[in-house]
Amino acid sequence: MKKIFFKDLEVTLLGEQLKVGDSLNDISDLYPAGSFAGLTVEFDKEKYKILTTYPSVDTSVCDFQILELSKITSEYPEFDYIGISVDLPSALNSYKSMHPTGSIKMYSDYRNKNFAKRAGLLIDELQLFGRSIFVLDKENKVVYSEIKEQVGEQINFGKLREVLNSIK
Repeated sequence: MKKIFFKDLEVTLLGEQLKVGDSLNDISDLYPAGSFAGLTVEFDKEKYKILTTYPSVDTSVCDFQILELSKITSEYPEFDYIGISVDLPSALNSYKSMHPTGSIKMYSDYRNKNFAKRAGLLIDELQLFGRSIFVLDKENKVVYSEIKEQVGEQINFGKLREVLNSIK
């Protein structure tokens, strides 16, 4: 368990955090934006993947995170992009209909929070995701990881671009 901060509140990420070198071949029981039918997301072994988590699409920091990643999807179209929160699938669908999301596939982990727990990103006290971003290689191994110590801080998109440029 890891301690992080949500504003001034010290909170706990449950479990062991996903880290560089870990493998992630699929994520089960996710709900695509707009659908309450759970599915397993299996990762393509032909592409690198960018996977990001955020507490909720209706906050300004999360909104910026998604919009900035949306821009990156057009700069680096050869990657797959996955965004996960615990927002309801209907809320994600509403967000997508009103914001440019590029090629980000948005999923909800609202029901059982399986991925949030598996990746060590579930904030115990709030039942929300911590803010994070990961890059997975073609073998689905984590090659870059950023988990924010302060949930309100933004992802380092400059560093992400450096990583993507080194792969491209």
